[in-house]
Amino acid sequence: MIFYGPCTVKYAGKDLGKTFGGVSLSLKTVTRRPVGEYNVEEIIVGGEGAANFYSWPSTLSLNSTTLLYDFNQVILEGPKYKITLYSCKILFDGDSMNFGTEEQKPLKAKLIFKPDAWKNVIKIET
Repeated sequence: MIFYGPCTVKYAGKDLGKTFGGVSLSLKTVTRRPVGEYNVEEIIVGGEGAANFYSWPSTLSLNSTTLLYDFNQVILEGPKYKITLYSCKILFDGDSMNFGTEEQKPLKAKLIFKPDAWKNVIKIET
């Protein structure tokens, strides 16, 4: 699934800024058939995504209690959509982030999400 337009990303309630050109998500599913049933169910068990950040809020503060590689709720809010990933971690490409350099480059991030304790995975609102 591809969602167009820059979106705002929030991790555990903290505003991480905007993406360049939206986000892409792919869902991992399993197919099961309950015993004695003819109907097949497809269940979402997680997924991955990609985002390119280009804008950060001026008050962004990442300290030792904010661990983006921990699973937490992530909200992606674009011009015509709002996506909630109930249990997601964000992995940035590379070991460091460059701020205030002469050349502004998008910061690539990988989203990895899974079901939370209540088996919620993703909610999409348009």
